[in-house]
Amino acid sequence: MSTTNPAAEQFDENMNNNPEDDIARLQNLLEARGVPPHVLTSFGSRMHLFLNRSSSTMSHAQQLLGKLQSKQETQQLDACVELCQMLVMGNEETLAGFPVRQSVPLLINLLSAEDNMHLMLQACRALTYIMESLPRSTSYVVEAVPHLLLKLKSIQCMDVAEQALAALDMLSKKHAKSILHSGGLSACLCFIDFFSLNAQRSALNITANCCQVVTPNDGHLFMESIPVLITKLNTQDKKLLESCCLTFSRLVEQLKSSPVMLMELCKDGLITNLQQLLLVGSASVMTTTVFTMVLRILSTVFQYCTSLATEFIKQDASGTIRSLLVGNKTPVEIGLTPTLLHRSSNELFEILCLCAELLPQLPRYGVFSVDNLISGTEEEKHRQWFYRDTSRDHDTWQSFSKAENKIITASCDSGETDVVLAMKINSNVTCDFTLDLSTMKMENEETGELYDITTSRKKAFIPELLHSSSKDKEREDCRLTLLNDEPALYDELCQTMLLLLFEVYRGSATPNVRYKCLHCLLRIIYHSRPDSIKSIAELLPLSSTVAGMLSSQDSRLVIYGLQLSEILMKKQPVVFSVYFKREGVMHAVKKILAESSAIPGRSNIDSSGLASGPTVSEKIRSFVGSPPRSAIVLPPIVTEQRALFESEMRTTRARAKAGEASSSTHDSSDSSLPKYGQHYSRRLESVWRKRRKPTTLKKKPNKHKLGSCPSPPSSLTPGAPTKDDLQQWVRHQADKFCQKYLSEESEQNSSPTVLDILSTAVNQLSSITETRDSETPLKQIKCLLLDTSRDVTSDAAVGGALSSFELLHAGLIETLLRFLTPQPSDRETDVLQRITMLLEVFVFNEKNEFDPDPFSALFHKVQQCLSQIEHFPVKVSDGLGESLSKVSSTYQIKCLFRKHPDNSSSSIRQWGSGTVKVDPLAYVQALEKYLLSRGYCREEEDDDGESSEVSEEEDRIVSRQQASPSRHRLTLTINNHPLPYNMTMYQAIKKYGTHTRLDDEAHPASHSAVWHNIHTIVYKAYECSDRVRSSAVKMCDEEPPPSSLLEKLSLTSPMVLDSYKGIKVIQLLHILHTISHEWSLILKTDDYNNPILRPELLVNQQIAAKVERQLQDPLVIMTSEYPKWFVPLPYFTPFLFPFHIRLELLHATAFDRDRALQRIVETHPELATGSEGRTGVRLDKDKRCVDRDSVFAQGRGIMTELASSTSLLEVYYVGEVGTGLGPTLEFYTLLSHAFQESSRNLWRETGTYSGNNGKTYVSVTNGLYPRATLQTDSPELSKICDDFTYLGRVLGKALIDNRILDIAFSEPFYRWLLGTHEKMGLAAIRDIDEVLHSSLKQVEIFALKKGTLLKQEGLSEEERDEAIKQIRDDSGCSLDDLCLDFVLPGTDIELAPGGPPVTINNVEEYLCAVVNYTLKEGVRKQMDALRYGFNTVMPLSNLQLFYANEMSRLFCGTGTVKWSEDDLCTTLQPDHGYTATSTAVKHLIQVMTEFSPDEQRGFLKFVTGCPRLPVGGFKSLHPRLTVVKKSVDGPPDSYLPSVMTCVNYLKLPDYSTAETLREKLLTAISEGQNSFHLS
Repeated sequence: MSTTNPAAEQFDENMNNNPEDDIARLQNLLEARGVPPHVLTSFGSRMHLFLNRSSSTMSHAQQLLGKLQSKQETQQLDACVELCQMLVMGNEETLAGFPVRQSVPLLINLLSAEDNMHLMLQACRALTYIMESLPRSTSYVVEAVPHLLLKLKSIQCMDVAEQALAALDMLSKKHAKSILHSGGLSACLCFIDFFSLNAQRSALNITANCCQVVTPNDGHLFMESIPVLITKLNTQDKKLLESCCLTFSRLVEQLKSSPVMLMELCKDGLITNLQQLLLVGSASVMTTTVFTMVLRILSTVFQYCTSLATEFIKQDASGTIRSLLVGNKTPVEIGLTPTLLHRSSNELFEILCLCAELLPQLPRYGVFSVDNLISGTEEEKHRQWFYRDTSRDHDTWQSFSKAENKIITASCDSGETDVVLAMKINSNVTCDFTLDLSTMKMENEETGELYDITTSRKKAFIPELLHSSSKDKEREDCRLTLLNDEPALYDELCQTMLLLLFEVYRGSATPNVRYKCLHCLLRIIYHSRPDSIKSIAELLPLSSTVAGMLSSQDSRLVIYGLQLSEILMKKQPVVFSVYFKREGVMHAVKKILAESSAIPGRSNIDSSGLASGPTVSEKIRSFVGSPPRSAIVLPPIVTEQRALFESEMRTTRARAKAGEASSSTHDSSDSSLPKYGQHYSRRLESVWRKRRKPTTLKKKPNKHKLGSCPSPPSSLTPGAPTKDDLQQWVRHQADKFCQKYLSEESEQNSSPTVLDILSTAVNQLSSITETRDSETPLKQIKCLLLDTSRDVTSDAAVGGALSSFELLHAGLIETLLRFLTPQPSDRETDVLQRITMLLEVFVFNEKNEFDPDPFSALFHKVQQCLSQIEHFPVKVSDGLGESLSKVSSTYQIKCLFRKHPDNSSSSIRQWGSGTVKVDPLAYVQALEKYLLSRGYCREEEDDDGESSEVSEEEDRIVSRQQASPSRHRLTLTINNHPLPYNMTMYQAIKKYGTHTRLDDEAHPASHSAVWHNIHTIVYKAYECSDRVRSSAVKMCDEEPPPSSLLEKLSLTSPMVLDSYKGIKVIQLLHILHTISHEWSLILKTDDYNNPILRPELLVNQQIAAKVERQLQDPLVIMTSEYPKWFVPLPYFTPFLFPFHIRLELLHATAFDRDRALQRIVETHPELATGSEGRTGVRLDKDKRCVDRDSVFAQGRGIMTELASSTSLLEVYYVGEVGTGLGPTLEFYTLLSHAFQESSRNLWRETGTYSGNNGKTYVSVTNGLYPRATLQTDSPELSKICDDFTYLGRVLGKALIDNRILDIAFSEPFYRWLLGTHEKMGLAAIRDIDEVLHSSLKQVEIFALKKGTLLKQEGLSEEERDEAIKQIRDDSGCSLDDLCLDFVLPGTDIELAPGGPPVTINNVEEYLCAVVNYTLKEGVRKQMDALRYGFNTVMPLSNLQLFYANEMSRLFCGTGTVKWSEDDLCTTLQPDHGYTATSTAVKHLIQVMTEFSPDEQRGFLKFVTGCPRLPVGGFKSLHPRLTVVKKSVDGPPDSYLPSVMTCVNYLKLPDYSTAETLREKLLTAISEGQNSFHLS
């Protein structure tokens, strides 16, 4: 079979040209373009050299071709080997002139040499190398497809077959259809199990590429291969599984228009195997890409073939959904909040898509007709561009890349009609393409080939799609049949989904995830029976959720809220009329109408609530067709085509009115639609022919400035619905809702409502003058809160306890805020008395017993108020899911340098190049270094303004180094504003650039002026007067935190938060949390560390989800363009956020940006690398060599030197070759142990123990605390303070480098770091010395009994004095019997001059003196030194995100916990010879679960270098713990395992038994310590 390709023939003709003719032709071309003749002479010699080299290549190739035509196989083999060598070492430049056209047939002929395997192998390699070196040669090599497939159908030599697969893999990228129609799928998969792993990957790659071009009519070409592909779903190879899933994904996408073919595809158990893959897939192979791909396959199949969806529901779909979201199939118990697995936004979205397709569809009319408008606006927002690549044998539409899409869309939106793109036509060649958006054509600038282009909104006009979709028939939804036939099964599925969907909705801030949640919820409720709706209302807070949606600023949420309101009122009007009134739904709907009446231009809205002109229903009808008026429903695809056709017709009519179209006229009414039938088809074909008319493109596209915005081409602006249409629909629907459900509201009910009773109590509380008068209203509020008052109207009986709406509108939030905070007219004790009254009412019951439930209920209700009214914005972009390298390469700042016109210094040279692309994270000092390195600040040698050192092409700066040069030599300015050297370029452009004011709450990607404009940067010689203030922004307040209770209660929220709705609620939550923690001090009890509120009540999942979502956006992290509330709110109210989110926030905002990006790479591996394999993270590393015998001494110098450096510390040891993460972690571990040596006299000791090295270490029960010493200027104390300064630097460096310390500090120690140490009392002694605490508690008995006698009434002074003298403790001893002096216990430090004895008269002073000196005064200098050392590395204020009881996890990771088999199975990653089912892996997990705590520490130190795990355990270990098979020469039982600590690799021989594995592993652990060598 032979084919001709004009482009390829031209390619060969160009190759065969004479070099001298080429030179002459080039010279003539340059002279014709006006280029002076002498220009050619400057590079003529190079051109001759290049062309002569091409000529020599051509000559050598011709000689090899002659040998290939020889009859002797020896010469043919030698020629093939030599040809392969030439091709491997060459590329398109060096192989210019290679005779592809002549060599391919000869090599194909050699493939038939069945008796000479070496010759066939070399010929096959030569074909592969030709395609690698000359990618455009595939149009010739495609002729070899039948011959290559023949080598796979009857395998004679495995090497030949695998080489044939490699060649077919390359061909399948462009010529998949040829392979498919030649029987390629069955040939590639026939003997796949016999191939090597790489060959199997190639076979599945070929299959996946071929499935891109299959049609429903090609079933005979691939159906017989489906069973083989299904078996590959059980593979343990990550790449094989990904290719297999990609194959099925493409098959389903191509066959979705044919339910019959989908049924045929799934008949061999595809759905069951995919379901099992989701449930039991190994974490080592189940990547995020595979996971989302499998979910997308299932949801697409169920969408287009509902019978398969019903089968899936019967196969325990409920258990599958629970397993995907919760982690197990156990039904969620009603009343308990399920704990969701941590899933990325993409994973959650695909899970929700699967849930939606298990439910019957919603109608497209009535209250759901607006969904058509939504789909239209979303399509406009996410516009996709396509082109028809006629160079491929399958003439299909191809999509532009994401970066190219953004460029085209931005140009279209700015009014440009011509766009120039540099597109890769293969891996090595890039060509310029010109797009004409007015004619929708694209031209290759080199070859002149024309391509059709289109957008996603016009894709329905593609003829082949129209032809296939027109065959669709109306199909019955089998899910509705299942709903009617088996309601119990459907109810179980819906109940499972409802509980989980609400948790996903509450815990997600990604808009698409929340929209999909609500869409699923609508499907469930719409198809549920009324009695089921009533049980749902009792189970879930539907009404409050709807109220929050209606008050949102997001129009989509408002629309969903109105739809839910309408459905619920139709299903259960009696129940929800009360719920909606009490939860504020009715109020929110009225507010929508009230706001719409205040909108300018309201006069254009008629009595029906719609603006004059085309109605909303007409716009919907004009966009998606009329709603169904009978049982016949148009297929969805045809409906979309019809809508797009109508848009095209309206555009044509608009042109006709303006005189731009032909003389034919059309009816101008938008509501008049053409009848669906032949007339519609004829008009559609005429429009298509008109669009297909040949068009000549301009060779030089017109350039438009981005600042100017001419009207876009008319072909790109069809009459799509706008955002105003959505708002108009909202107003209209709200008006209908009010007329329908509020017009009959009863006005005869004179009995007070819950809101009335609550308002009365609030008014009483706000008007009190004496604290004792507040008891009655507080008790009434408590009764309403707990729903114990039943003497209210029926709405309370139906609605339950107080709602968030009632709390907000009764004014309870503001009243409690004033009641619990100091007021200007208050005395010092007034606020404490009011708080005491609140505690007595809400924390203690009538029997004066501790009962925290009322206080918890109050806090919980205030939390619900916050969730309902807060509207903290989140900057969301499409960057989630893209790799960091793509984000970094997509968003670059274009800069043009200019020398300052007034700078006459001869050392400053003029800029002689074009624009420079600057990394947005590059600091201004990096630009200075860039200019200095290219000689722009030196003696000027010539005045021609040209620089020979800088290319004329665009350059790129990627440096993000923060290290400042020794001295600045250049000052850089924008618009006469000197730029701070430590400011990033993005910050500089945004602050000083010439553009309109940017929206601070918008996403950085939307700041098109920053990314598209060219910014001029002027440079001049540095002068002292040019010094600019540092631009460093403090993430939080540097002032010390409040220490007293009154200071905490008086603490106001950061000013930046005052503009956000809900700030009063946040302030009240802050005060209630403070009371919860400090109540023991207020009531003077000894319940230290026993807060009222349980930890699970504190977190606000809704706001926490927003912070977590914001932390996942790479571009926001790169540019530090967070929302204004993003940092201040967590510092003001840390308790609202779980620990892991605050930890991520610390890494993202408190450290440098490279560390922030590195953290994203670790926590979201799917963002780590792009197609280029780069992460875009450039952390500087400072490598230091340390002697193990002097780690402590050398570490002091290292920490002092690197205190202010942002470099990442890496350590290696003298005489050891190991370096990287493992040795560095051990360095921190050795330092931790050195600080605990008893000989240093740093810590308070309760005991000691001897280490393996013979040294003695401090032993404590509850953690280390400094030893109290005399605070004098002694050499001993000075040395101790130096050590504490050293320790502070170690703590700071370990935190900033994300290293773990093996040292346990007490909670009072961390209180010093946080600055909350001043309020520590006797209870804190228990955390540092339980024996001393017990002794002091005995002494306290005397003080308490004395205090009781002093308060006792009816005693005379003599009787009281005598009773005090007779005070005894429980054992009958008097205070004098204890023989106590004013000396610090355990030391000779006098607490009072002379150390007088302790008597009953001064016992209180003694207790205060001991506590104060032990906890504060005796350690003040040591702890001040520690704080100073920490502050030299990073500000202590950054730690205000955490509480003292959390600091141990921050610095020291997780403690010792028993390892479970389930956790190890999900976190341990088998690889390189082992799988999850390998016996050795199972034995290892068994042994690890049996480890003692000491064995756990030894194992971790052996494998990772640190005896502790980070927060989160094994799943937070980066890199993951990987076990690989160790290859040995003899019996495995004779060898020990080895490790690579830098990547957490355990090399494990395949031991025969678990006992042998345990023995060898423990031996390796004990003998492999304290050294790092090659293994």
